[in-house]
Amino acid sequence: MDAQRRAEITGWDAREFSGGFSGLRRLVNREFSGAVTDGMGWLFV
Repeated sequence: MDAQRRAEITGWDAREFSGGFSGLRRLVNREFSGAVTDGMGWLFV
């Protein structure tokens, strides 16, 4: 990912979650759309 895109994405509102895939499922069930990161990789949902 280039620096410009990373800067744009990291400026989005943040939501924390825990619980692995169950936590991701809860985010999606609340109609979350955006990017999830662990600091190393990115997942766009």
